[in-house]
Amino acid sequence: MNPSTNPRRLSNAQALLLQLFERDLSESELTDVRQVLTKHFAQKAEAEAERILKLRKQSAKQVEQDSIVINENRTEYLQQLRSTNQ
Repeated sequence: MNPSTNPRRLSNAQALLLQLFERDLSESELTDVRQVLTKHFAQKAEAEAERILKLRKQSAKQVEQDSIVINENRTEYLQQLRSTNQ
């Protein structure tokens, strides 16, 4: 598709960032911005994971143990999933 005939609309976050950073940033400033954004989204992901674990009444340790068992027996686990989904 020709971009000039189908312009892509910026998200509200993209528009805000463009306004905030109208000037060039140094490499260290860019690194700082990346770190702040990474930390922010990591905290949101962690909070969501904790919410789901609480909802399921599971601990992180239980999830880790389940993950080990699943990875050790992936073929068997996939077969169980497929048989229950049919």
